[in-house]
Amino acid sequence: MSGKANIDNNLRELRIQLSDDDLKKVTRRVIELGDQKEAVRREDLPCTITDVLNINAIVSRVEVLNYVLTDYAVQIPTKPCRPSRPGRKY
Repeated sequence: MSGKANIDNNLRELRIQLSDDDLKKVTRRVIELGDQKEAVRREDLPCTITDVLNINAIVSRVEVLNYVLTDYAVQIPTKPCRPSRPGRKY
C-alpha cells in the first residue's frame, strides 16, 4: 500500500478519520516502510497510526453477543462465544 488515495481508501474502509496533517505523516511513514521492503496492509494501519502519531486512542469496540460457561465436571454441551464489531458479526 502506498499513495495518499490508497491510504485514504483503506482508512475509510476501517472507519478511521485523520486530519490532513496527520494523514501526511502516516502516508510518509507508509512510504518509508515500503522503501524498506516492508509490506503495509490495511490491517496494519491502526498500529502504524498509533506509532506515527504517538497515540493510543484508536479503539475498536467489540461486543460479546453471547457466551456459555461450561462445568467440565458435568460435561454439559456448549456453544462457542459469539463476538461482534459494529457492522460485522463473527
